[in-house]
Amino acid sequence: MKHKKFNEVKPYSYFIRRKSDGMKYVGVRYKNVSLNLTPEEDFGKVYFTSGRLRKDFKNNPDNYEIKLKYTFDDIESMFEWEKRVVLRIIKYKDWSNQGWGKNFGENPDIGRLISEGKYKVKP
Repeated sequence: MKHKKFNEVKPYSYFIRRKSDGMKYVGVRYKNVSLNLTPEEDFGKVYFTSGRLRKDFKNNPDNYEIKLKYTFDDIESMFEWEKRVVLRIIKYKDWSNQGWGKNFGENPDIGRLISEGKYKVKP
């Protein structure tokens, strides 16, 4: 279930828009839960997105409009929300989520699988 409990430690979704050209990105985050951070404590302070706009957003946060969208009771609900949203927006050039559909559209669970594998492998 989705809600807007941004002061509670829950997985969340977010939106950023670069003011200079209107480029947008929507994403999700759940590692904040293991860090015991609320979305408000995490986004734009500890976490700066995993998308193409990450470096610029981290270095120039004032050049971005940011919005926390939803929090979720569980990771599965979060990934379902992300899938529905991204599959709608990937056709638009002003969204930097373009790679998601090209790389992961054939396997809608790939984001979860990659994330799970990333945390199982130790350096």
